[in-house]
Amino acid sequence: MKSDVIGISYPEPDKKLTSGKIKDLLAYMGPGIILAAGTIGNGEVFFSSRGGAIYGYILIWTYLLTAIMKGIIVYTGAKYIVLTGEHPFARFGQIMPGPKNWLAVFLGAIAVIAFPAWSSGFMNVLAQWASWVFGIDVSYKKIIATVFAVIIFALLFISSYDRIESIITVIVFTMIVFSFIAVIAVKPEWLEVLKGTFIPTMPGNYADWIVSKYPDIASTPPLVELASYLGALGGGTYDYIGYVGTLREKTWGILGNPNCERIQARLKQLDKNEQIPLPTDEGNLFRAKSWLKAAKMDDMISFIAVFIIGTVFMILGNVVLGTYGLQLVPNDNEIIQYQANFFASISPILVNFYKIAIGFTFFGALVSLVTTVYPSTFRESFGPTFTALSKPENYGKVRISICTYSLIGGLLLIWSGFSYTKVISFASIMGGVFSLGVWGLAMLWTEKKALPQEYRFGKTMNIIIFIFSLIMFLLGLYSLLQFIGLM
Repeated sequence: MKSDVIGISYPEPDKKLTSGKIKDLLAYMGPGIILAAGTIGNGEVFFSSRGGAIYGYILIWTYLLTAIMKGIIVYTGAKYIVLTGEHPFARFGQIMPGPKNWLAVFLGAIAVIAFPAWSSGFMNVLAQWASWVFGIDVSYKKIIATVFAVIIFALLFISSYDRIESIITVIVFTMIVFSFIAVIAVKPEWLEVLKGTFIPTMPGNYADWIVSKYPDIASTPPLVELASYLGALGGGTYDYIGYVGTLREKTWGILGNPNCERIQARLKQLDKNEQIPLPTDEGNLFRAKSWLKAAKMDDMISFIAVFIIGTVFMILGNVVLGTYGLQLVPNDNEIIQYQANFFASISPILVNFYKIAIGFTFFGALVSLVTTVYPSTFRESFGPTFTALSKPENYGKVRISICTYSLIGGLLLIWSGFSYTKVISFASIMGGVFSLGVWGLAMLWTEKKALPQEYRFGKTMNIIIFIFSLIMFLLGLYSLLQFIGLM
């Protein structure tokens, strides 16, 4: 089936994509900001501060490596949808050995299990935040979390995607600027920071003060603790599946072809061993590669943002809360409060600004996840099996259903008294490490089976993706077995 028969051709790219100027490419920030904002908080603010307090600077290199690994693996999915117009999960069902759509359903099931876990984490923080800022008795934490859930559910009916994106963009960049001011003010040992960033060092035994003050942390295998940090940094498949789906909103590449829906319908008719007949003439190749610059920029900005914020909070965690500081570790009962000490010695005004900014950060992140990212993740994971989910007229129902499930499931975890740290650690290992490795390996197979040679990654990039995916898969599997006590 030839491309001209299906009608595949790439629209003319925006002039900003071909100007060769970085400032023009910066205009292509969109769903990646939603992704970054959705992970800032539990991942960067809590786990990074905690990691800095416990381990110092020695884990910064793992953040750099994780941001690179996740960014590249996630880009494989973004590249695929921009080139073909279909989510890679739709192709998984056509080309993977075994029952049809099993891999999409498997990864989707892991994501769906994680929705309430992460929702409970954000609502837990918001309840603590309200108690802390407004002086409400902490015994009302569960009721406060319920009130936030109701407010966020109401926003589902009054907020558009563009409005959410604009608000969150401001939040993300405000937090970056705010964090930079704080880290410069505390005057860290920059040489040690550089060593921690570029010289790989694995953590040894816990410091004596952690063993005595935090025996629950001391009893956790360091690799499990580390895997939780890496899984939470920048999110996981529960975010990335939806992120790739939200690229449809941007109409980049083939997604901007007016016949995109008809093209996708024809692609579903391809034989299992038949490649997608993308056009290989010089003009279409140029236009396709130009559009991919948009996806690369969006992906890169997202992971640069989470790395910077994660690293900054790890530095602050070490200087202010660590061995030579206050010797305090963010935990279930003080998820965000200790971090105010980062700014207390600078100015009381900055402490107040932190209180405002951190509240809006967690609130905005939860809104973006349960109203935009999670519904998209669910649709893309199960749409290939249950085709009604993929119909545009049903997406509103999907959004309402998944938002309701995530918020109610999260509230059930909160009201049941599950540990905040344990819940999000499990979710981050499963979805942020293990299943991401599976995603990367699956994308290598998909490129080989579905795309013409002209559109595939080169040999070097394939090797890099394979190594990164294998690391994430094995680390996730090992940490999961340790987490549940089987190793």
